[in-house]
Amino acid sequence: MMQLRLSESARSDIDDIFNYISARNPYAADRWADEIRDRLILLATQPMTGLLVEHRELETRRIAYRNWLVFYRPEPRGVLVLRVLHGRRDLAKIKLT
Repeated sequence: MMQLRLSESARSDIDDIFNYISARNPYAADRWADEIRDRLILLATQPMTGLLVEHRELETRRIAYRNWLVFYRPEPRGVLVLRVLHGRRDLAKIKLT
């Protein structure tokens, strides 16, 4: 069985995004949470589908989901999600680990 692990930073990112959306539209926040969960589960079964992120240590990849970017590392049995960030953020200044 493929494994999906979330770093503490990724958990915090997801909570922050959910809370931000929920403050404006609770229904949209629930829908977003369901959709991101489904994306991450699919990612765990197909870890090499994301784009390789250059200039990062180890093998770091990313996929886009709506306005967010999911940064992760493939593992022998699935993936480790490092961060979930809005695509408009200055990604060069953000630590992924």
